[in-house]
Amino acid sequence: MKPHVLDWLKVSLLPNLGPIKLAKLINRFGSPKGILRRFCSLQENADLETRALEIQSEISSLGAFILSSDCPDYPPLLAEIPDHPPIIYVKGTLPKNLDRAIAVVGTRKCTEAGAALASKVAEQIALLHCPLISGLALGIDAAAHRASISHKSPTVAVLAHGLDRIHPRTHTKLAQRLLDNGGALISEHPPRTEVLPWMFASRNRILVGVSTATVLVQSPIKGGSMISARLALNYNRDTYAVSPPKADTHSTLWAGNIELILSTEAQKIHNMKIWAKRLYAHNSSLRDAVTLPIANDKNSISGDPTSKDYPESSPQIPEPCKSIYSEITRNSVETPARLAQTLRVSVRIIRTRLFVLEILGWVRRVPGDRYILK
Repeated sequence: MKPHVLDWLKVSLLPNLGPIKLAKLINRFGSPKGILRRFCSLQENADLETRALEIQSEISSLGAFILSSDCPDYPPLLAEIPDHPPIIYVKGTLPKNLDRAIAVVGTRKCTEAGAALASKVAEQIALLHCPLISGLALGIDAAAHRASISHKSPTVAVLAHGLDRIHPRTHTKLAQRLLDNGGALISEHPPRTEVLPWMFASRNRILVGVSTATVLVQSPIKGGSMISARLALNYNRDTYAVSPPKADTHSTLWAGNIELILSTEAQKIHNMKIWAKRLYAHNSSLRDAVTLPIANDKNSISGDPTSKDYPESSPQIPEPCKSIYSEITRNSVETPARLAQTLRVSVRIIRTRLFVLEILGWVRRVPGDRYILK
């Protein structure tokens, strides 16, 4: 372990020293080493180092690693929030494009409709090549993680406890699938930390802090997912809430969504593809897969999807998508697998470009994972 990481780990173990107070002390004393010199005796410093080295050994035995907030690989957006953790423990692989990650949150006691919508949100996130962040909890979290994995897209779970356990235990296999799919588990707590109720609310700041945007899929008026949504708003991150199905608008399980939408605190998601287009338009870092023309008129990417969301004149086909459009025109119907074989491009890239053509109105998907001209 590098000396500077060891010093950060030691100060993170000091009692009654939260992230905000620690940040103030860093500003005052210049570094973790300066804080240790000011507040710890030689024996206390030695005891802290012994414990820190024990944690390092435990983390290594779990196949994980430690990042301090001054490490180059520390999540850049997380470092921007005022109460970011000085140390995070990571198992797996942090996506290189973590700066465009999208958090998906919602109730553990979700309905079937809520779980289905979480899967659809995850699908759009995968098509935009964005990592998905959630909490590995029951309900919405699990549905989002599973959908992300099914689309071969990296997903990251932020845990409220140490990496030495998975909660709930029934998600042990899901956590392993997440890691096998190139994702990661993150925690601010060392192994063998006693799990207390406040930790679940506290981890939400990390979950949304890592992410450029947060999506509330389904939530009652109170709960951890509403805490996450309001934290995202406080951090000035884009915040979205899924519009409830018409049949469920009076259900208490959607009351949190309705409150955020009616108060205009969160932007409404009524149509997944239009939401994806809006998200794409608002995030320049998402525009590296293909060049997607977005109309200058803001009404074309916002508002209720029952209104006119696209300009009257059809947008031009982006250059990278033209070969796909030509193949569909020539053969009337195509599948992503056949297009990948014909054009000698990966299926993942083909799906991204089909998604662009679909939201621009040039093609449409039909049963059997086939695409035809619209």
